[in-house]
Amino acid sequence: MTQALLEKKILLCPVCRAPLSLSEDGRGLRCEGKRIHTFDLSKSGYVNLSLKYREGDTLDACRSRHAFFETDPYSILRQNLSAAISDLELPEGIILDAGCGEGYYTNDLAGAFTDRQVLGADLSKFALDIASKEAKKTAVANVSYAVCNLTELPLLDESCACLCNIFAPCCESEFARVLADGGYLVFVYAGPEHLWGLKQALYDEVYVNEKRQDEPKGLKEISHKRVRETITVRSPHIKELFAMTPYYFHTSPDRAEKLYLLDELDTVVDFEIKIFRKESSCRPSL
Repeated sequence: MTQALLEKKILLCPVCRAPLSLSEDGRGLRCEGKRIHTFDLSKSGYVNLSLKYREGDTLDACRSRHAFFETDPYSILRQNLSAAISDLELPEGIILDAGCGEGYYTNDLAGAFTDRQVLGADLSKFALDIASKEAKKTAVANVSYAVCNLTELPLLDESCACLCNIFAPCCESEFARVLADGGYLVFVYAGPEHLWGLKQALYDEVYVNEKRQDEPKGLKEISHKRVRETITVRSPHIKELFAMTPYYFHTSPDRAEKLYLLDELDTVVDFEIKIFRKESSCRPSL
């Protein structure tokens, strides 16, 4: 957890919504409310600000995703994401990656925008443990991580210049609350043919992906770009890719085993990148 982020007084106590600051011993965060609440920092550096007993992705799922992303398979999306944000005239505020997982995009954004504080938020402590360790390994100094629910972000109103929502639930009313006027929501989701080759290897009939139903309605869309290319995934990363998809839970063992026997798999990766701006006239859809 970076001191620079805490100095901005935008990270809030999930209990009383008072600003959080570093404790005297440096091992946790404490709020400035009338009744002081404290939150320990993990050894890797993230803080758990989730009050509800809900867990995000499991340790095995996070490890599989991290192992897959270490091969940099979605570099085309990562590069397009940074380029798209570079073209924006951002107001004051932090960059928030809402639903950041293991930090594949978050740490890259922090490296690309060193003049901004970057915060990754996710419900999985296992994912954020990996993300925090990767940030330390690569010496990314302007990124922090917090376990929290995307519907109840522990952030001050209008504190975010840019909010990235990549393959994660879109909580429009909460995102609009934390976005500054003139701030941007970068909304990324699977395109129609995403992982087409993987689906062809698993199923007899393959269908295009349906359009996202939770697309923002109260923010102004300013751009839409589709990014698509074919990648080759080699064993054992085929199994790791499969494990991070919803198909993993809806495929028979026999079909899955046939997939695991492949030495390599060619598949399309297909991404939709939509950018929305919060304007003073915009009101979130409730």
